Amino acid sequence: MYSETVQILLFLIPGLVASLTVNILAVRKRNLTAIDKLAEALVGSLVVYTVLAIFRGAPAPLTIPLGQDNLGSLLWLFAISLGLGLVVSASIQWDWHMRLAWLLRLSKQTSRPSVWMDAFHNYERFVHRPFQGRQRAYGLSKVLL
Repeated sequence: MYSETVQILLFLIPGLVASLTVNILAVRKRNLTAIDKLAEALVGSLVVYTVLAIFRGAPAPLTIPLGQDNLGSLLWLFAISLGLGLVVSASIQWDWHMRLAWLLRLSKQTSRPSVWMDAFHNYERFVHRPFQGRQRAYGLSKVLL
């Protein structure tokens, strides 16, 4: 059969696909360490396998042996991985999860990397950003660019 290392890698592939989808589509801080990426892939894999178990009505195995019999399960894993990546990307892009935290009064922050991303993302037209003193910043938002 497979060695333990190959089984672990096969277990992490759905989480890695979801993480790669998020990294391609979402604007976020890029200075993730290898441990952060591994933890993200592990959590993503656990979510994907849990969703697969819920939809398929049976507990999902930790690894799915490759073969013609399991092609449907592999396609389900790939589709759920892409779907998870798309949902997480949209949540980061449109700040849904932090809006929920703000409504529950858990945080007053946004998930965007800078104040500029907040300013240019939330306003639809011309942006005027005053600073301390007499300094100001002017610009067009992403809708007009």
